[in-house]
Amino acid sequence: MWCWRIHALTEAADARQADRTTMDGAAVYQRAVTALEIAWKAADEHARRTGVEHLPPTEQKAVTQARRG
Repeated sequence: MWCWRIHALTEAADARQADRTTMDGAAVYQRAVTALEIAWKAADEHARRTGVEHLPPTEQKAVTQARRG
């Protein structure tokens, strides 16, 4: 399930290195950013639904701290 999210992150990183000065390079970058935004939202929603109880205590603490900002 999480694999496509990692793929979206990798694609965005690759697209960032692409030549964005051309129309094709800009389009590749835009698609990668959009896919990453969608993957991020899906991961965030999944995390909020499932909670953190299944995580080790140290990771639970990290999530709690990150949510506080």
